[in-house]
Amino acid sequence: MNISQYRNSSKPTPASKLLVGQYCLVSVGVEEPGNYSVAKIRVSELLQIPKALRAGVCVPDSCSANDVRGLFEIALAALVTKFPDLGHENLSITDVKCPARLIPMDGPAITVIVILVAFATIVLIASLYDVLTNGFFRHHSDPLERNMDSASNYTPLSDTNTSDTDLDFTKDGGRSVLGRVCISLSAISNTRKLFGCGLAPAVGELRWIHGVRVLSMVWIILGQSYALGLPVFNNLAMLPEAMKGLFAQIIVQSTFAVDTFLFLSGFLVSYRFLGELAAGFDCFRLIRFYLNRYLRLFPVYMIILGVYAALTKYISSGPLWPQDEAMLGNCSSLAWSNAFYINNYIQPEQMCMPWTWYIAVDFQLFAIAPLIVVALYVVWQAGVALCAVGVLAAVVAAGVISKVMGLPPSLVGFGSTDVSAFDQDLTIKYFTSYLITTYCRAAPYFIGILAAFFLRDPAAVRKLGFFAVICGWFVALLSIAVVVFGLVPGFNGYPLSVDAAAAFNSLSHVAWAVALAWIAYSCMTGAVKGVDRVLGWSMWRPLSTISYSVYLISPIIICIYYLSREETIRFSHWNTLVVFGGNLVISFVLGYVVYIFIEAPVRSLVQLLMRRPTARKYSVNDDSKI
Repeated sequence: MNISQYRNSSKPTPASKLLVGQYCLVSVGVEEPGNYSVAKIRVSELLQIPKALRAGVCVPDSCSANDVRGLFEIALAALVTKFPDLGHENLSITDVKCPARLIPMDGPAITVIVILVAFATIVLIASLYDVLTNGFFRHHSDPLERNMDSASNYTPLSDTNTSDTDLDFTKDGGRSVLGRVCISLSAISNTRKLFGCGLAPAVGELRWIHGVRVLSMVWIILGQSYALGLPVFNNLAMLPEAMKGLFAQIIVQSTFAVDTFLFLSGFLVSYRFLGELAAGFDCFRLIRFYLNRYLRLFPVYMIILGVYAALTKYISSGPLWPQDEAMLGNCSSLAWSNAFYINNYIQPEQMCMPWTWYIAVDFQLFAIAPLIVVALYVVWQAGVALCAVGVLAAVVAAGVISKVMGLPPSLVGFGSTDVSAFDQDLTIKYFTSYLITTYCRAAPYFIGILAAFFLRDPAAVRKLGFFAVICGWFVALLSIAVVVFGLVPGFNGYPLSVDAAAAFNSLSHVAWAVALAWIAYSCMTGAVKGVDRVLGWSMWRPLSTISYSVYLISPIIICIYYLSREETIRFSHWNTLVVFGGNLVISFVLGYVVYIFIEAPVRSLVQLLMRRPTARKYSVNDDSKI
């Protein structure tokens, strides 16, 4: 694939300043047109490896894409005449793109820019108020702010949420309601809270969750750094050989990091809601439980989606840079499904922001989770039975769908070393029919709910003996090893059968979640204090807090790097790991920016709005602090 000459294509020729060139990218299909189409690539460059030769050419700017197509069709006809064995049916012009140098700003882009400027202005004004009233370095003690950063949350991708705290909206300590709002929106105040400056560790905080969350986020970015680079790798034929090693399986199975998030989400919802029930529960609290979650996650999600759908085409340029649609997916027609958290079912092969399928799955499971937790609280046997039914249903659904559709055990096929055996249509089916469906991915969520129920009071949990702990860790580590490295034989000449793949797809998520439940037990009961110390390291906490923002923007950052390149990349693990290092740092840095200017202010406002006014006092209820 040759995509060079992009930078020099617009320079006037030395002979005449009137002749200006333009860059065009021509894709030549190398198999029957019926089996290949540009629309197939546009489904999602995350999932498709183009079966075409692509060449960058410099032509006069007076030439249209149709003119370039016509010229290449004439050249192909001449080539086939000279080499008849090629055959007309094996070569065809599948696409011609001549990207514009300047794209006029449209209405959606202006709207998103206005929203971003408004958020930035509000936060900067609030920060100025914070500096003028409290100073830049002096920390102010505020019961409201301290409690905002101490209570639990409902999702594993963000860290803080309110407990059911009563709030006095009158003046307190000389600070007005507006002053409190400004402090809660201040970038300085939120940065202090993010890094825990001046705040004692929260009593009962589940610190191990922070380490698990951050390591899972790193794993996801690692997998994305490989997957999203496929359109620009120029030696894809060596991928089967590169996937034979153990390290490659860590990349292939990075999708299990999402299972970790699902387990943590079910765990936190159960842990938090059980505390609500113990404190006295009513319908109003249930409504607030749902409304609080929706309002906290929705604004930052939609703003990032707006940036992705409306602004990315203006961010960069290049021979592969999309100018007519978002980088991945069909946002112009399907962004509405993201707003209702059903994007994993509405034309999933063209999903806007394809990585947000997890957010849809998580929200759909969250919708039913409180009912299961109520059953656990009232009649625990009934709640356990509901969770068991949920796990069993997910296992059966995954196994049956995999068997009937002949799905592979991974996104990259059955593990055959023959590159011709890689079936992209089957990979699309694996993604849309199994990987992103709630009924196939629900098992870790229900296991997380059960784990939190049995571990909600660690002091009352039965402590196991040394031998039992060793056996538990052996089983947990063995489960993790089988899930991550179980496909190694398949990539070394012994591909799995359809039945074996169905068994792997149905049981691997359960094995992974059970291993996580054992880690939770070990940390919460102090069975293995070293694990709790490592996962509970204080530096994990700020990174864990911004993980929701990082999850939303990291694929955008990776796509910007890959799709704005003017030359292709030779794939190797070393090259990709170097790129991964840059992606990781930039993702967390920009995730911090998104958190401070969008997520944290929205979170603070929601917390203020969702609290009940009382008669000039605070009543802080910290039943569960995560």
